[in-house]
Amino acid sequence: MILIHGLYAIWIFLLFSLVNAKGFSPRVTKTISEYSVGLWSFDDSNTLLRTQDDSLAISFDAGEKWEKINETKEGVEWIYMDPFNGHDRAIAAPLVEPYFYMTDDQGKSWKLITIEDSEEESLIRGCEISTHPTNNEYLIATCSYCKEGEGGDMSDEHWFDKAYGSSDGGKSFSEIKTSLEGNEKSLYSIARCDFIKSSKDSDLGGNDASIICLYHYYDLAERDIKSTITESQLFLTTDWGKSVKEFDQFKDKTVDSYEVLKSHVVILTQGDRYNKMSFVDIWISNDLSTFQMAHLPTQLRHSVQEGISEDSIGRIVLPISRETNDDEKDKSSTSEILISDPQGFKFTPIKWTDMDQFGYISLAQPDFLKGTMIASFSPSFSDHDGKGKDQKSKRKAKISVDNGTTWANLKVVDPENADSFGCDITDPENCSLFPMLYELEDLTPSAGILMNNAFVTDGGRGDWGDQRTFISRDGGLSWRVAFNSSSLFAVGDFGNVIVSVPEYSEEDGDGISKFYYSLDQGKTWAEYQLGATIFSTWLINTTPDGSGSKFVLYGFSQTGITDPEYLTYAIDFSGAFDGKTCEDDKDFEDWNLAEGKCVNGVKYKYRRRKQDAQCLVGKVFEDLKLYETSTFLSHDDGQTTKKFDTKNENIVEAISNPYFN
Repeated sequence: MILIHGLYAIWIFLLFSLVNAKGFSPRVTKTISEYSVGLWSFDDSNTLLRTQDDSLAISFDAGEKWEKINETKEGVEWIYMDPFNGHDRAIAAPLVEPYFYMTDDQGKSWKLITIEDSEEESLIRGCEISTHPTNNEYLIATCSYCKEGEGGDMSDEHWFDKAYGSSDGGKSFSEIKTSLEGNEKSLYSIARCDFIKSSKDSDLGGNDASIICLYHYYDLAERDIKSTITESQLFLTTDWGKSVKEFDQFKDKTVDSYEVLKSHVVILTQGDRYNKMSFVDIWISNDLSTFQMAHLPTQLRHSVQEGISEDSIGRIVLPISRETNDDEKDKSSTSEILISDPQGFKFTPIKWTDMDQFGYISLAQPDFLKGTMIASFSPSFSDHDGKGKDQKSKRKAKISVDNGTTWANLKVVDPENADSFGCDITDPENCSLFPMLYELEDLTPSAGILMNNAFVTDGGRGDWGDQRTFISRDGGLSWRVAFNSSSLFAVGDFGNVIVSVPEYSEEDGDGISKFYYSLDQGKTWAEYQLGATIFSTWLINTTPDGSGSKFVLYGFSQTGITDPEYLTYAIDFSGAFDGKTCEDDKDFEDWNLAEGKCVNGVKYKYRRRKQDAQCLVGKVFEDLKLYETSTFLSHDDGQTTKKFDTKNENIVEAISNPYFN
């Protein structure tokens, strides 16, 4: 009898849990809004900001109620959230004014910061602001100006940038000037300045106030701006522009661009400023005192370098996208991805594909997925046939979970939808996923649960009109269909709450009147009727670290020729499962990155909620915790890197350092 009562109690509990999950409905608060270009969240807070026509609005309850900020003038066009002090600081600025507003207390108060400019000059684009990773008082502002010619002659206008630095939180600014003067043909100049310390854990030492600047003068008489840099100057200042140190190695060179990374500074120089086919050299510095030319497997020319970054172990990753080559037989300069040695001086190609083609390469390295790289290749327009349809080259996307050592196609594992694809998904080498890569570049942290708008292809011509929404539960290695159309989506509770809003149909122009949500990592979906048909613009999780379960959906509703009505929906899932939070032993499991394999001597894992667990993690404002298990310790004496087995205390590998002299 006791056993029967026990089984009955367990059955009642399971039944209640299932009814609770299925019967749950999120709390949705609808507000009438004004036109907004975006919404921004403070870290570890329910405080949100958004533009509201040309003013600024704030919410202190995750988007349920909004109020106008009266301390800011009208004309605010954009908001900059300080990436190093996102809990407290935000900057709001108009489009064409030499001032901005800054808050250091989550929007409770705002101070006006003004940059003085000459009466002979007019601001044409506004000012961009950069902050410092460790010193809140340090700021850099770069502003764009226009100076009219004599008699107001527009053909003689001079467009130029000015850079300013502040060491007192914006109370005063000093101009960081270049010694370049240009000439009568140099009608356009661009300035870029950055702090050498680009992150809180930067390996580049020295003065925290060290700033690197690059000034360009262009000749607009030519059609191709990139090939007409008439003058360039690269320099370093440590005293806010009072004095500058020009790098001797680049005085007689045309500096094309630079990138400040955690452990390296990368400089790109152009061999001949007047020849767009001239070679490009790459220079590396790890100490800011000397630059060494990097050894490349092939000479770079007629190429586009974008997305220079460091991988999780400090190597420089350089995607090379080449649009075309005058000599079709010359395959020495096709698109590829180069990766450096740890010192950054020697680059080799990543063997991620066997294609020798022209086109565009994109690379995503999600911070929370250690060792993961996702790369995609799209053929350039010049690699189409004469009709601009069938491509001579193929699209390709691949993933690596071991810092680029091995690569695989993005598999589609979806038997239920297998017949709906134009190729055989059981043959992933010839039928795989091609993702919208920019969606993978700035993912909300989760324990391997990813969403993406993508299409399935055999590598031939792709049609973005065939996009569907896919989901992965293994960090991007395999995918299945979540929805048969593209959508907006957002992830919360580290992947245990997902919200998806289908995009409107381009064929009939209809909006949408519902959103879908999942409480089991995309296994099942429920729908919520909005009560109005809207054209959705953006959907976000209100906690950038992915820990929360509150979302905001924004869009507009329009009937006939009337003015659109802008709507904001605050969506709250914190009451799911009656607010129950998960218990570690019963509700969690290990999820291993890289399928449990070692990545550079380390194994990584997350503790993830089981897919069918009837609870939320509920650790709002706590970062996703990554567990590391290392079996090796390393010692580098400059000549040899030795790896020790920590269990047996033996040297198991010794690698000679080729750069030791």
